Amino acid sequence: MKLRSKSLPILSVSLAGMFLLLYLVTKVFLLDSFARIEVQEAAENVERAVNLINDEANNLNIVCGDYSAWDDVYRYVRDGNYAFEKSNLTAPTFAKQRLNLIMYLNSAGDVIFGKGFDLEKGRFTPVPAGFFRHIAPGNLLLSHTMPDSTVKGVINLPEGLMIVASRPILTSEYRGPIRGTLIMGRYLNATEVAGLATMARLSLCLLPGAATSVLGEAGVMLSEARPRAVVADGFRYINGYALVKDIYGHKAFIVKVTDRRTIYGRGMRAVGYFLLCFFGLVLGFAAIVHFLLKKLAVSQQQGKELEQRYSLVIEGANEGILITDRTNGAIIESNGAIQNYLGYSADELVGLYLGQLAFGDAAITDTLVERLLQQKREYRLRRKDGSALDAELSAGLIPYDGREALCIMVKDIRERKQFEETLFFQANHDLLTGIPNRYLLHDRLEQALAAARREGHIVAVLLLDLDNFKIINDTYGHPVGDQLLKSVANRLKSVVRSGDTIARLGGDEFVIILTRIGRIEDVILVAEHLLKHFFNPFVVNGNEFFVSPSIGLALYPNDDDSAAALLTKADTAMYHVKDKGRAGFQFFTTEMNTRVVDRMELEVGLRRALERGEFVIHYQPKVELATRRIQGMEALLRWNHPERGLIQPDTFIPLAEETGLIIMIGEWVLRTVCEQSSKWQAAGLPPMKMAVNISARQFKQQDLVERIGAILAETGFDPGLLELELTESYLMNNVDEAVAKLHGLKGMGLGLSLDDFGTGYSSLGYLKRFPIDVVKIDKSFVDDILINPDDATIVRTIILMAHNLNMKVVAEGVETGEQLDFLAEHGCEMIQGYYFSRPLPADGFAAMVRTWGIE
Repeated sequence: MKLRSKSLPILSVSLAGMFLLLYLVTKVFLLDSFARIEVQEAAENVERAVNLINDEANNLNIVCGDYSAWDDVYRYVRDGNYAFEKSNLTAPTFAKQRLNLIMYLNSAGDVIFGKGFDLEKGRFTPVPAGFFRHIAPGNLLLSHTMPDSTVKGVINLPEGLMIVASRPILTSEYRGPIRGTLIMGRYLNATEVAGLATMARLSLCLLPGAATSVLGEAGVMLSEARPRAVVADGFRYINGYALVKDIYGHKAFIVKVTDRRTIYGRGMRAVGYFLLCFFGLVLGFAAIVHFLLKKLAVSQQQGKELEQRYSLVIEGANEGILITDRTNGAIIESNGAIQNYLGYSADELVGLYLGQLAFGDAAITDTLVERLLQQKREYRLRRKDGSALDAELSAGLIPYDGREALCIMVKDIRERKQFEETLFFQANHDLLTGIPNRYLLHDRLEQALAAARREGHIVAVLLLDLDNFKIINDTYGHPVGDQLLKSVANRLKSVVRSGDTIARLGGDEFVIILTRIGRIEDVILVAEHLLKHFFNPFVVNGNEFFVSPSIGLALYPNDDDSAAALLTKADTAMYHVKDKGRAGFQFFTTEMNTRVVDRMELEVGLRRALERGEFVIHYQPKVELATRRIQGMEALLRWNHPERGLIQPDTFIPLAEETGLIIMIGEWVLRTVCEQSSKWQAAGLPPMKMAVNISARQFKQQDLVERIGAILAETGFDPGLLELELTESYLMNNVDEAVAKLHGLKGMGLGLSLDDFGTGYSSLGYLKRFPIDVVKIDKSFVDDILINPDDATIVRTIILMAHNLNMKVVAEGVETGEQLDFLAEHGCEMIQGYYFSRPLPADGFAAMVRTWGIE
């Protein structure tokens, strides 16, 4: 009782202190972090709103550029061709481009054409009166001196805010002399702002630039030094402000974005619920402690009364104890431990016989009792609820009330048994998915083969490899990849029979063992069923992922009769599916072994080819269409195999990528072409631009820039004559890293070319970030430009896009004069292909240059 009276005040104070500390920690860390998250989100939203307005100015500038660099416009401003005005400067033109103003001015600043337009009413209006002060002589909008000059942004008019773009009037080839200025304008009115707000899903409005003083009184401080601000408006809203300048650098207006404080509100509710639940738990815990303390006091009292009489029981109280009659086995007494083990009360146990505590078919016989007197035994006892208790029994004879009694010590070994079962499970199952691992797989497969030999059935081994799983794992991280593997294992279990085995070999490889198969057609049905079940996406963390399996199949007794051989052959068949396009299944055939051996021989030869000097480089000229003269070349690797002859790169480059040999081969190619170019120059040939391909494996090297710099320093080659060809697919794997590497290479003076453009998945948004000099049109588009309208459109679009991004265009695989004429007509600068020359050895290329000449 003293223990309970002392403990209760201490416990109450401790719990109160814990509750107060938890409240303070929750307030300081959680709610404040929620507020910081909302401030950051509001800042991002207001920045997004400003970017939307800037994008509108950029888009208007693009339209202005299209209308200013036009031969018809050039003649209109120079000669006054008013037919152009009637054909092009019409109300539909204003409406289509959402323009409120178009003005053409000649080089003297005289207005050749100037009209306003009311987009809502669809009619022309006079030029806003306040606009004329912006086109006074010397004004920024008329300050174009260079062909690429541009002015874009916002101006304040008495009639309202207007987005304007000003470009010099040039020919369609962007050549001068400059004949004047084209100015286009679009009001940034309530309708335009509402459209932007809808597009961005923001609550957006514009405030006058002069409102900074009023905002300052409300606690929002905006200035040129601090153009952005975020201020909470009570508990329900948070406002973001951004100061935007006009084209002259003056305050134009203020962007205001209002968001609801959903995160903070939910956070406050969550914290309140959490504290309420915690308080309930604290009360419950206090009640339990009070109850336990009360029980402890009662137990202490009972223990004092029984201490002398049952000293043996007290000494072994950590284990269960049963005292039985030596003659008939009836239970006389028990301790609390055994009562807890078995679920009986002390009174219920008294009078029961040991045989009544046996579980299942087991029996506690006199022989077992005699053995217990000699050594410990593991036994299964039956609990009151009918469940089993794994126990370790030992026994000894004791005197009891003048007669001999049997004292049986009972130790609960359920945890040890569970631990042993857990160890067994972990040793034989995949810890991630819970299905059998390779060790249990081999055991199951051996058992299945033994049964098939006795019964004459077919056993099918299906080896599945997930297509493109590595891309998902690298992109979204291992936690997502692990969840995806679990989902795949669960889906596989839902497809096959309960008697079949599903196992995970490791990584993204799974094996299915189909037993008791009567017909091969049944195996085909299962494989097709598996492929069909992968059509539906896997959902992980709210994201949908589509993965397909490549399935290799091997059969007993058709293909082999050993477990290891069947797995190997199923693996071979699976890689055959990979080579043929993935997402399918294939039975093993003897021809596959031949291809595997051939691939291994090719890999061994590839590892020795570099040291034996079997690699050679051929050079294919690049011809400038304007002059029809050689402008440079591309270095192309060939393997002069001692037995197979000249091997094309598409045969061995993928193998070199897979084995990592491409790193050494790529550096050898780069060093060799630099040395060869130096030899040509020493022999009297002029310097020529040399293009060299960089593989995906090379580009992933962290020290790529340093390695290339070392080779250039070693060979003394001029970086300005080296152009690296890169493929857009691997540039998109990690855009930020790729941009950093490309700028590092560009900083060395190297040229950069985007190879096979159009076959990957890059977007213009990312392409603008890459410092690319040349875009190469893939041969697959060039082949059919004369017969396939889609390919012709793609080629024209690529050329136009590249020119708008100040990039040159090279077309690959040109083989006919008609293809050449098409490309020349649409502004392609250079071509390479069999029309002019196949790739040539170094001596042949040098001879061609001497004969043909170079630009």
